[in-house]
Amino acid sequence: MFILRFLWAVITSRFLWTLIGIALLSLLIWVFGPIVQVGPYAPFESDNVRIAIIAGLIILWLIWLIIAQRRAIRANRMFVAEIAAPVQEKQLTPGEESVAAVGAKFGEVMAELKRRKLGGRKFLREMPWYVIVGPPATGKTTALRQSGLNFPIDLTDDLQGVGGTRNCDWFFSENAVLIDTAGRYVQQESQPDVDAAEWLGFLDLLKKHRGRRALNGVIVALSIDALSEGDEAIKAHGRKIRRRLAELNDRLEIRLPVYLMLTKADLIKGFEAFFGGLSTTAREQVWGTTFPLDARVNAGTIQTELARLAAELERRLVPRLEDEDKLGQRADIFRFPAQLASLSEPIQVLVEAMFGESRYEEAAWLRGLYLTSATQEGAPIDRLTAALSSSFGLPPRRAMPAARVEKRSFFLRNLLTEVIFKEAGLGTFDPLAQRRRAWIWRGAAAACALAALLAG
Repeated sequence: MFILRFLWAVITSRFLWTLIGIALLSLLIWVFGPIVQVGPYAPFESDNVRIAIIAGLIILWLIWLIIAQRRAIRANRMFVAEIAAPVQEKQLTPGEESVAAVGAKFGEVMAELKRRKLGGRKFLREMPWYVIVGPPATGKTTALRQSGLNFPIDLTDDLQGVGGTRNCDWFFSENAVLIDTAGRYVQQESQPDVDAAEWLGFLDLLKKHRGRRALNGVIVALSIDALSEGDEAIKAHGRKIRRRLAELNDRLEIRLPVYLMLTKADLIKGFEAFFGGLSTTAREQVWGTTFPLDARVNAGTIQTELARLAAELERRLVPRLEDEDKLGQRADIFRFPAQLASLSEPIQVLVEAMFGESRYEEAAWLRGLYLTSATQEGAPIDRLTAALSSSFGLPPRRAMPAARVEKRSFFLRNLLTEVIFKEAGLGTFDPLAQRRRAWIWRGAAAACALAALLAG
């Protein structure tokens, strides 16, 4: 896998294709140069002239490489210096204070980043960046901390996954930067103006310092227990996240892949009984689906994919039942595929609210749907029993929390490393912004041509 990744990186590198272009151009000059004539003269007939021209091309290319390298170093330093700059002594609005706090927090991490030289020659600006959004208490921070990724920087105590994220937490892995945003960025309820200003200010900060490709993708986290709140509450969650995704795409002028991560999957009754015996490697696998690039995802697509996941569980049911001795655990294992299938309708409602087609705006791009568990806490939700109780007019009853022996992550690591990080270049730029830039370039070229004609 490493060799294939290395070969792909070499094949797709700009350096390789520029080198091939220089080689082909040099070959053309050497082979066809002698037959080029300007009137009675053949300026490229001499071998020395052609060698000098080819050498000049190579020297110009090397100079360009040096300049590009120096510009990248300078841009990286400016990025670090500006985003970590101290807050100016002036009166700030509450939203501006929060944005300043984001920059200050980032500055604290940058000193450690510089000291440890994270990524070697791979500049911070050039690493893929991802933002994680979702309502409060969805387990975003916990998922990152339990993902099994290597974060070389020793994170501070406020990143322990308890008490909630105040504004943004920055996770610097070896291969990507993950920004865990506060749940209030999505909700914007307690202080709507302040939260909205901070959210938009955060996006502007990214665009200013990261350029056109400010982000490489968006991870939307929503807890499984939110799917038990009823259709209206689910739609409310979906609409809020949809607005944030629209603001993100509009502000950054880029269409990003969105990875919907349903956290706390251990709250599905039978999850631990079914998956508890998995090895570490098996627990790192992906549980979910990545949609084809040209797929139009709707409620029907979600229904089909969840039915497929439930069918896979059914196929593994007999071996799991044979391996389990405890009667209660066997009952949970037996009912687990049906418990998962019962989530199909609420997930369809959520996806329609978040990604459904609209004549008024372009829907965000749902790239995949995944179920994860970072820690096993809280009382599992028995949707089958709840549905049966409801049919008899009885109040729903939550299961008592099971004894938790250890906290293990399920289906997180490979989702990040093998799916999300590998699609870092998938985002596409806003066509309107692209056309606007194209017209600016055409206008500039026309102005230069007109100036040259007038000067001549």
